Amino acid sequence: MFLVVPGCLLLVFSGVQSKTSIDLMQHLFNASRYDKRVIPSAGRGTNVPLNVSMGLALMQIENLDEKRQVLVSHIVLTLQWIDPHLTWDPSEYMGTEHVNVGTNSLWIPDIVLYNSITQDQAVGMRRGDILVHHSGLVTFKNARILHSSCKTNVAHYPFDKQECMFTFGSWAFNGFDISIESKDQSGDLSSYTKSGEWEIVEFSTEQHKIVYGCCPEPYYDVTYYLKVRRQVLYYAMYFIIPCALIALVAATIFLLPQDCSERITVGMSSLVGLSFFFLLVSENMPPSDKVPLIGGYYSVTMMQMGFSFFMNVLVLRFHHMTEENVPDWVRKFILGYGARLLHKKFYSKENAESDRNENADQIKVNGDAEDSFVMKVIGEKEYCDEIVEEDMKIARAIEEHTEGKKRDVEWKQAAAVLNDLALILHVVVVLLTFAAMFFEVLFIAKS
Repeated sequence: MFLVVPGCLLLVFSGVQSKTSIDLMQHLFNASRYDKRVIPSAGRGTNVPLNVSMGLALMQIENLDEKRQVLVSHIVLTLQWIDPHLTWDPSEYMGTEHVNVGTNSLWIPDIVLYNSITQDQAVGMRRGDILVHHSGLVTFKNARILHSSCKTNVAHYPFDKQECMFTFGSWAFNGFDISIESKDQSGDLSSYTKSGEWEIVEFSTEQHKIVYGCCPEPYYDVTYYLKVRRQVLYYAMYFIIPCALIALVAATIFLLPQDCSERITVGMSSLVGLSFFFLLVSENMPPSDKVPLIGGYYSVTMMQMGFSFFMNVLVLRFHHMTEENVPDWVRKFILGYGARLLHKKFYSKENAESDRNENADQIKVNGDAEDSFVMKVIGEKEYCDEIVEEDMKIARAIEEHTEGKKRDVEWKQAAAVLNDLALILHVVVVLLTFAAMFFEVLFIAKS
């Protein structure tokens, strides 16, 4: 008996609650008092627009494609407005202060993303549930993935900062119908998931009122500015440091013996390796009138390595050039100034000329002595012409051999000086290029 009475009371209470909820929904969306096709503004027709408050929460940056100039982001868009037709007294409906309503049951402002690159932004804004408060405050939260255009500046890539915009506004209504404003001074980052590539610097918002020359009515929009800075550790590890190491390893071609044929192979391998990394970098870059910082670094390094490869070929040419006489400019600038700069002491031009004169005098004295000896033995010099001619041929052959050895020594000495100068120049240029890029990065960070 006592168990049956509470059960009956519970059934009655549940029936009253269910009937109350149904009555509330029927009261709110009665066709005689509510039409979802009409803007719910008390000042409708008197140029008093409906105020729509807007908030944007950034959840995650999925990707910022510099080549396509597209930002893919996860956001939660919050819209709030006052609908005077959706009010009730909570005491008349069992204290119910708010209800959840589907998007197909009431009017929703047609807020779209102006700089969207897809065609479903307006349709997507209508997905989700709406919370209606008894005071008439309507709150619509919509979570979605945005594909927005973002003009990128790759001048300082990969040490760059990018600024992307989200511009929201009504698609069909002007400022006399709907006035859009931002709830906060900035975007919401409280639920943001940090990106491994981008660091958020600023997330601000501005409201714009635009009046076109053709029409008297204003148009409102709310623009969110997202400023991000790229995390450079990945690019430093996989692009910058390998480039510097390849450039330094290329200096080993000047440490190999000058008659080593593998010098050409090492130089070509270094150029091919650097070209491969340069192609990887260029694939991610959009066409632009500005050269990215890393692109300039790679270009300068490749030109420097190309010059070093040319110097390597010139060193090999000097080393194996023995048939031609050493030009005066080689003796003056390479064996002279270059050798003194490297503190090397080589066979000079004056020493070579004095040795040639001494050898000629010695050959002449030996020839006269031989002539005198033959004349004493035979008595008549005319019989000795053939012998003297053969002696002179032998003397000229010896002189040519001596001159050839001296030319060979001079060319090899010039090759050694040129090799050392090219090595020093290569290392200095590599270090200066890396230092210039480093100081440029510091300047970018400070600015």
